[in-house]
Amino acid sequence: MKSMEGRDKMKERDKLLLLIALFLAAYFIPFDHPIVSTAILEGFLMLQEYVREHILFCLVPALFIAGAISHFLSQQAVIKYFGGEAKQWVAYLVGSVSGVVLAVCSCTVLPLFGGIYKSGAGLGPAIAFLYSGPAINILAGCFSGEMVSCGSFAHYSGFDDLALV
Repeated sequence: MKSMEGRDKMKERDKLLLLIALFLAAYFIPFDHPIVSTAILEGFLMLQEYVREHILFCLVPALFIAGAISHFLSQQAVIKYFGGEAKQWVAYLVGSVSGVVLAVCSCTVLPLFGGIYKSGAGLGPAIAFLYSGPAINILAGCFSGEMVSCGSFAHYSGFDDLALV
């Protein structure tokens, strides 16, 4: 009983310290200085750009794809290729190679990982999908090829019709 009271007082003390720190920051930060005001404005503009481009066009479709995977992909198929009944090398191979067809980044692969894992996949093959998905998809290959090569990777690989850059 006494330890619970001590924890509650610690929480109250931490809240009080946080409020004092916020008050002091609001009091002493020179918001009218051009560097500070520009930094705050740029931070909010970056947040706005992130929300407009990444959340709407990447994360929301990934959530729909994850829902479709857990709804349309039968649990028996997932267990057959990703589960404990599958041979270990097959499960890891399917988990690591299945990221090729999905053009997802490291943030949007998380809902897909959750959908596959929830459907009954083993943790190891699901994590193999989680790590390999952003690394080996088609767009990542094109972007990496453009960055590394001197010529146009998209042109030589036949992807020059895609507007990648």
